[in-house]
Amino acid sequence: MKLFLSDIKIWLYNGDWDDVVPYRDTEKNLDLLQKKKVGSFEDWHVDKHHAGFYQVYDGALTVITVKGASHMVPQSKPKQSYQMFYNFVNNRPINTDVF
Repeated sequence: MKLFLSDIKIWLYNGDWDDVVPYRDTEKNLDLLQKKKVGSFEDWHVDKHHAGFYQVYDGALTVITVKGASHMVPQSKPKQSYQMFYNFVNNRPINTDVF
């Protein structure tokens, strides 16, 4: 809980075809933590192709869905995963193209 009270940037992601940890379970847990949404549910893109959605929450938390990804997101969607990781470590918005 202390991690969510700090200003440490967190990007939490789910594949939208994930049967192990479905996105809806992530939402339920965020509700239990009483996380408040900032802005609206937005789409993100890789090479101008729809890659999923993201929602910003208070406390520097962003929750991301990866379209068509299973539980092992980097394995099933490497290009989208690379863009997420690259933009996260370089402190850039998720929609910033890296290719």
